[in-house]
Amino acid sequence: MNFGERFPNISDFLASYFHPYWQKQFDWQGEEPSFELVARHYKTETPSNTVALATNELEELLELPFSSFELKKYTENFFDYYQGNDLPLRQVLENVLKVLKEPNNGKPLKNIEYEVEMIEVEDEGETVIVYRTKSRTI
Repeated sequence: MNFGERFPNISDFLASYFHPYWQKQFDWQGEEPSFELVARHYKTETPSNTVALATNELEELLELPFSSFELKKYTENFFDYYQGNDLPLRQVLENVLKVLKEPNNGKPLKNIEYEVEMIEVEDEGETVIVYRTKSRTI
């Protein structure tokens, strides 16, 4: 059984909130991007029964006797945790679990929406395609 089948709630949480661009998804409101802030945000916008299921699944995952390599291999399609992180994966997941277990005291982060515009410009007689990114906080 793969990770997503065995742990559907925690895999959905990790894949939805910790994709390769997770640090650019939110307006961090002056805070450093962190797994803990994202976990608190998740709790503010997710039904409590889903958070409880994800918490139980994460506890179960962390009880498995995986080496660091096995844990990374098992979760790699769902969790891009290496973005600016120096902690071992198990420690990151344990920190996320602590946040999921604490009383709901987080504040929602604001999402940043990106729009990419493709523009053709002339450069020394050649047409070049340039991509311009616009962002706004929603």
